[in-house]
Amino acid sequence: MSSDYFLIGGLFPQRGFSVVDTYEVEDFRDAERLRREAEIPEDQKVSFHVVTFISSEADDWMAEGDIVIKRLDLEEEFMDVMRPNIHLFYETGVRQNPERDEELPHRTRANSLRTGRWSFETDSSEYVISDPLGRLVHIRTAKNSATSGLTKVLYHIGIVDQSKAKKPLKHKRPWTAWLVLKVIHRIFMDNRGEPTFGPAFRQSKLALGKVWEPASDVEGLPGNVPCIRLTRNNMRRPLIRGFWERLLVDYLEDEYLVPRGLREMCRGIQYKRETRSRNSVHEVMVTPDEFEKILMYAAWPEWSEWQSPIRWEVVEENAEAI
Repeated sequence: MSSDYFLIGGLFPQRGFSVVDTYEVEDFRDAERLRREAEIPEDQKVSFHVVTFISSEADDWMAEGDIVIKRLDLEEEFMDVMRPNIHLFYETGVRQNPERDEELPHRTRANSLRTGRWSFETDSSEYVISDPLGRLVHIRTAKNSATSGLTKVLYHIGIVDQSKAKKPLKHKRPWTAWLVLKVIHRIFMDNRGEPTFGPAFRQSKLALGKVWEPASDVEGLPGNVPCIRLTRNNMRRPLIRGFWERLLVDYLEDEYLVPRGLREMCRGIQYKRETRSRNSVHEVMVTPDEFEKILMYAAWPEWSEWQSPIRWEVVEENAEAI
């Protein structure tokens, strides 16, 4: 397998075509290129199917751009998948640290693909975050500084042993800690087209400060109960306006790509602008699951570390009625 793809054996069930949209690669040269990439012998009859759309039933194990390999001479219950090798690597300050753990990204990706969950591994000079689809963010820094600023996160996900600490944690916040890592991952994914990951690395240093307080406030609440009151902060504030203006662009392109709570607020902003009405949606009740999707937008630089674009409040009577 070439470095452009990695192969996942037996991932795609034959019945899986009902939950994804694909097109068959019909151009002979493209098909032969994929055959060479996958190192499939020429005497095997195969077809390649590129995934173009995924329903919610498949979004945790398939991705747009995946290529399903269908062997025409076999009745396979599960088919192999070629997945684009997304390995975003950034290094800084490494002149005094020539050593590199070549297996670190492979172990992290393998763990995610095996468990279908997020994974994180680190040593003193680098760390790797993998999403459930095996897309990697890999940071390498000067020796002993890879996770500088993330010590709190490492405590809460169990990477750093707290048993001998002078002040052991009273309450673990694993959901909150993982959300910080997810936001860092998204920051780099959003910057894939940029000439350097330097700005993304600097932005990643702000993730913990943006996310920790709101996420830890709702840690442990059942994900499907609308018990969080979300309030939009005043758009007249310069540090807040940029976020909503960018979000409105996404909303106008496809409103259903925007999480429900933010979507309702965008709808209210747009209605007010179109009708010049004084009424607008400022508050929405959301679930913790929806709140997680909203907090992922802290990956945007327009989400200021000084002024959040939203306020949040746990409605006690809703949470206690569970």
